[in-house]
Amino acid sequence: MIKHLMAGIAVAALIGSTVSAAKPLAGATPLTADKVKQVFIGYTWSGTASGMPTGWQPQEQAVAAQLKGKLVRQFREYYAPNGSIMGWVSGSAFDGYIDGTWHIKGNELCSSYIIHRKWKLADVRAVGKSRWCYAFVFKNGSVLMTTTRAPADAGANSVIGRYSRPSLSRGNSVTARYNSIRGR
Repeated sequence: MIKHLMAGIAVAALIGSTVSAAKPLAGATPLTADKVKQVFIGYTWSGTASGMPTGWQPQEQAVAAQLKGKLVRQFREYYAPNGSIMGWVSGSAFDGYIDGTWHIKGNELCSSYIIHRKWKLADVRAVGKSRWCYAFVFKNGSVLMTTTRAPADAGANSVIGRYSRPSLSRGNSVTARYNSIRGR
């Protein structure tokens, strides 16, 4: 079955589309904790995020007032076998590096991390905390995930119940960019 799960992820990484919204998928099977670990841990998750960052500090609010439209940024997060998360986020308004931890309960992968943001519009550096939980299911040969719990201030990207295919690649592909942003 893991061979099929990994094949589903590889295909899903190419497609990267949203599958459903707001309610459980008919015919989907929840992954076990062991399967969630096999699918996600030791992999880098990459994608885009929109909306404003969580946990704004007053100086960030002043900088953000200069922005027009939605804030879109790319991210990569590596979920290490030792329970740690290392990642980065980069966009037109700020770059950041991410340090955190993860745990699995049932078919949920939960993360808790700190984002060290460095705004480009002004010399503002800030720290934001974030917590997310994702549930994983298997349907029609693909692993799908949905946000099950998000912080109250997560903004537009905190929609609960949207199923999508995670874009995952084996191994850690974040270290160089993480170190570059952290060293600035």
